[in-house]
Amino acid sequence: MKKNKSYSAEFKLKVIEKYYEGGISLEKLSQMFQIPSKSQVHSWIQKYETFGIDGFKFNYKKKGIEKILERDLNDVLRLNVQPIYSKNGELKKYEVLSRFYKEKLGVIPTVSAIKILDKLNSLHILDFLVIEKIKKSEVYINNKLAINISPNTLLHPNFLKKIEKLEKKFYENIEFEIIEIGKYRYDKISKVIKKIKQKGIKIIMDDYPKGGSNLDNLLNGDYDGVKIDRSLLTQIQTIEGKDIYSDIVKILKKLNKVVTIEGVETKEELEFIKELDVDFIQGYFLGMPISIDRLW
Repeated sequence: MKKNKSYSAEFKLKVIEKYYEGGISLEKLSQMFQIPSKSQVHSWIQKYETFGIDGFKFNYKKKGIEKILERDLNDVLRLNVQPIYSKNGELKKYEVLSRFYKEKLGVIPTVSAIKILDKLNSLHILDFLVIEKIKKSEVYINNKLAINISPNTLLHPNFLKKIEKLEKKFYENIEFEIIEIGKYRYDKISKVIKKIKQKGIKIIMDDYPKGGSNLDNLLNGDYDGVKIDRSLLTQIQTIEGKDIYSDIVKILKKLNKVVTIEGVETKEELEFIKELDVDFIQGYFLGMPISIDRLW
């Protein structure tokens, strides 16, 4: 099999074109083109959706990226959205996804950017920018949106002040997904969550059950819902894996939580999820991320 560094832009576009013909999962697509990982195809499609062919030109040194993210975060930040559906296939809302792009440099990988911003203690700056861009665009007026928020942002002294300045329609159509990153005192986070909920904003625990997004913190926090991480879905090839997944959903529903499944990438995964008592489904099999501009 080819190594990642040997793939040309032409090859990547050929794979993406095949994907858009429909009827084929990422797993089967990676097998067809002898690509080691479907996550690799995943990333190519994501880059193409956001930046076109420019998304395949990225080459950087870590130190240079740190400076770019510190100095030009507002300019390099791009917003995508991925559709979230009900179990019967009805479009209900979108998750807002942060992407990063520097002209003449190309795409800055999202995972790398988030890790660097966390290291720089600047995740709150990113989250504030996302909220501000959505506010200015007014895209929230006719669309329900889920925005990722880090625990670090919740604990920032200016966070609640910024939330207070938002209009009623924003409260009605926005929910915050609290991501799993870093180590924090969740008793303090819970106090902030209660104040946010007083405005009518729903709060979702993201990445369950990874790290801080665990059952203990769920029981001690006033969360409206839970988004189950993709990593659990990869284990359903076995009977034991399916049983564990089903049991987790049952526990969450007994706790009266709205349950969202993310990372659905195959027909088999979708059919399995539809048999469970879940509320929302999200994944590349159902809908690719698109630029938020297409919602305006």
